Amino acid sequence: MNNPQFRLSQNMGAKIRQTLRGEKAGRKWETLVGYTKKDLIKHLESKFEPWMDWNNYGKWVIDHIKPKSLFHFNSYKDQEFKDCWALKNLQPMEKIANLKKFNHFVG
Repeated sequence: MNNPQFRLSQNMGAKIRQTLRGEKAGRKWETLVGYTKKDLIKHLESKFEPWMDWNNYGKWVIDHIKPKSLFHFNSYKDQEFKDCWALKNLQPMEKIANLKKFNHFVG
């Protein structure tokens, strides 16, 4: 918990999940990443597999194509933070597949 990268990543993920579930009305995370909830939803939906929808969110999760652990940042101002949370680095993925992927990246 003393690792700033870990704390920022955990907080960002939690805020995005809250927003997607309609639990958070604030926009602070949107300011940090440079896109809106609407942009995120549109992006994820464009990558849905046929079985994915918002009713089964939880069977699928938001995956970081390049895992968060491979980025190095200490602040939301760091370019690596922005790259980590950029739309192009996010995709919907089946939860089990995401767990198996862990922090592997081929890029």
